[in-house]
Amino acid sequence: MRVKASHAKLGSRCRLWHNGPVRECGKRVFKIFGSLILLALLFVPYKRTNVEVYQSGSSYLNRRVTTMSRGHMFLPIFIKNRGTWVSRESGGKRTTVLNAKMLAGEVGLLLFLAVFDYFIFCVWMRRRRAGPGGYPRAGTD
Repeated sequence: MRVKASHAKLGSRCRLWHNGPVRECGKRVFKIFGSLILLALLFVPYKRTNVEVYQSGSSYLNRRVTTMSRGHMFLPIFIKNRGTWVSRESGGKRTTVLNAKMLAGEVGLLLFLAVFDYFIFCVWMRRRRAGPGGYPRAGTD
């Protein structure tokens, strides 16, 4: 196995990083958290505002009721429902928008947890189990 000249002074630690169990563990962490991030992007958070206008039959007064709802919606359904919808009969209006702060928070938290898990499970635990010279002790893997 050939080692780069810049890594020659690192010795056996370089081989552990590039071909060893740390790399396999990193791939596993990437797969797990990558799929969680894709799920977070597939089910997007939304905010919906409903404005309904009521008028009683014997009065000229209109009553306007505004309600808000939040949740998660499947991406194709959100794309179909986003924007403003106006009812012709009642004059009500429904607006659905992406909750971008919530989406950024979810993805940011998942990225933070992925990096944290990588360093705890792949790097730190591997160094703890490694014996002298950077190679794992016999019987630990």
